[in-house]
Amino acid sequence: MLALPASIKLASAAEPSANGVLVCVFLRGAADGLHMTVPHGDKDYYAQRGELAVPRPGSDPEAAIDLDGFFGLNPAMSALLPVWESGDLAIVHATGLTSDSHSHFDAQNYMESGKPDDKSLTNGWVGRHLSSNNSASDSPFRGIAIGGKIQKSLRGENSVSAIKDVSNYGIHVRGRNGDAFAASLQALYLGDQWLDNQGQLAFDSIDQLEAANPAQYSAENGASYPDSPFGANMLQAAQLIKAGVGAEALCLDLGGWDTHADQANRLAELLPDLSASLAAFWQDLGERMNSVTIVVMSEFGRRVAANGSGGTDHGHGNALYVIGKGINGGQVFADWPGLSESQLSGPGDLAITTDYRTVLAEIVDKRLGNPAIDQVFPDFTPPGYIGLV
Repeated sequence: MLALPASIKLASAAEPSANGVLVCVFLRGAADGLHMTVPHGDKDYYAQRGELAVPRPGSDPEAAIDLDGFFGLNPAMSALLPVWESGDLAIVHATGLTSDSHSHFDAQNYMESGKPDDKSLTNGWVGRHLSSNNSASDSPFRGIAIGGKIQKSLRGENSVSAIKDVSNYGIHVRGRNGDAFAASLQALYLGDQWLDNQGQLAFDSIDQLEAANPAQYSAENGASYPDSPFGANMLQAAQLIKAGVGAEALCLDLGGWDTHADQANRLAELLPDLSASLAAFWQDLGERMNSVTIVVMSEFGRRVAANGSGGTDHGHGNALYVIGKGINGGQVFADWPGLSESQLSGPGDLAITTDYRTVLAEIVDKRLGNPAIDQVFPDFTPPGYIGLV
């Protein structure tokens, strides 16, 4: 391995990040928070939803699992019950993006940039967190996009690594001369210019990840990840955090949530995968969850009333999920607006009573140790933290 310039210092595998670690899961397509965390104590939920409504707790084998007497967990998400009962899972309801947009593309753009209705920002809130946080690490693994595509949330001044397969990360050349070709390629970046530094960082990151030997990874604490692409991605996130390569923010996507039709059956497939993967990660990391926070979000919720195709159309307010030790979990945070016709937003949506940035700002400040909220979320001042941490 070539020596790096003195100005470039990667985090040692023996020195995990001193900052908190964020794992951001984005449910693309607008997940239905009303179906996931059911307001069974609101009679208007059943009046609006009809047959698509999740039954009240105790009324049916497929009924919601009561959480606090008002909200219940969809039974397909029962894998998260141990996380809830341990106090490591909190749910924030009637939250979301304060934009009237019902466009997936625009809403995802606004939510990931951290500034509603502003298309001028080219970077994201996670990227700005990394650039404004007081970290001495220049590791190329500070920000990681799991799955191979860099999310807008991660874009910023810091280098970000996109990893589709941890065990196959590197340069691969067919034939017997692969090593010689890689060495020749590496020799092209011996200078001290910006491009040389970036090339050297890339090669060093390959060596560093190989030294962590992720192919030999075994989950701990009896954790078992689902045999699914998302389960594999959550496992890789655990690998990278445990490897001590300086990971501070990891972003993952799970798509398929645009349920305009046949919602009950489609979510019956998605929800177990999501919840079991999150629960396995939490179990696998064990006490490491003291410094790791998972945030699960989506661009907006779904309409309260079901449509004529057994689904729900684009809505507004939603539920956001936070997992970690040190979270005031085992409770649903909600300034509940109600679901009667007079209480709905716009054409029939759950109203937003908590700006999603208020939730993320508390996590960035209190869990990730970065008080520079004005830089992470431009032109936004939280009205006050909700007591999540």
